[in-house]
Amino acid sequence: MLTPRDRIEIAAEVAKQVIAMLDARGGKPALVDAHGLANALGVSTSTVDRWIADGLVPVKVRLGNVRRFALTEVIDALSRVKEAEAETGACATTGTAAAEADN
Repeated sequence: MLTPRDRIEIAAEVAKQVIAMLDARGGKPALVDAHGLANALGVSTSTVDRWIADGLVPVKVRLGNVRRFALTEVIDALSRVKEAEAETGACATTGTAAAEADN
């Protein structure tokens, strides 16, 4: 089973590949909804919702229940989370130490 840390690492890597592909085509990534973000990151919409609730994913535009995300900003945010976890040894999505999260 994947830990929250594993999910963040995989999502960040997949999203970097998507951005590289879009940049190669000469286009900027558009804003995406939660479903599109989940697809781009290779995670479920539940995971995206949890990351939003935990403050790990920035919402670019919010109108009522409609949320849009800039993929590049999400990648940057997830990368910062990954770096912070590496420095502190804590798991940002659960608030536990890395050793506890891996068990």
